Amino acid sequence: MQPRGLNAAALLVLLSVGVWGTAGCGMGGTGLPSSQNVDLPDGSTLAATIGSGPASLANTEWAIYRAASNGQGAQFLRLLFDEDGGLERFEDNTIAAEYFGSSIILDGQKHSTTQAGLSYAAGVYGAETSDGMGIAFTVSLRAYAAGLTAATGEASAVATFDDETKTSMRGTFSYFTQATLVDIEGVNQEDEFDFVAHRLD
Repeated sequence: MQPRGLNAAALLVLLSVGVWGTAGCGMGGTGLPSSQNVDLPDGSTLAATIGSGPASLANTEWAIYRAASNGQGAQFLRLLFDEDGGLERFEDNTIAAEYFGSSIILDGQKHSTTQAGLSYAAGVYGAETSDGMGIAFTVSLRAYAAGLTAATGEASAVATFDDETKTSMRGTFSYFTQATLVDIEGVNQEDEFDFVAHRLD
């Protein structure tokens, strides 16, 4: 089952070119911040640069599930982390896959969708607690139509490892999405839900 919140985030890049193509003003670059504060599960806050992540997740791959009453729902994403622990991309994507395809790249650069004139940029800011048992990420996303910033979104995930093996974790995902040029019903949303994750490699 695809989470409703992730559908809302995907909607950022599904906006009609006819609506956005002649409105607003362009932005240089991607408009993503170079750093953001990340709130960790132990209550601390760290300033994280774009592309940063927990060293404990370096070169790992994770399956992410929305938590259900029986403990685990259907898988909705696979996460791949780079050699520094930065969240590199989503795989096995179920977030509007007809537009994004099977991968969503999180490198802070602009990428095309399958829809002419629509593109997106997503950057990730990650950190871990001093004991290495808690992690947090913030994802900042910008959607563009005909070169203009059409909408923005931000999502945060905060989680703790189940034990010292660091092969499973559980936590909370939250998000909000916001149209920046015109208010279209259904674009401005927010939600929060629990998730579980298991290491695959």
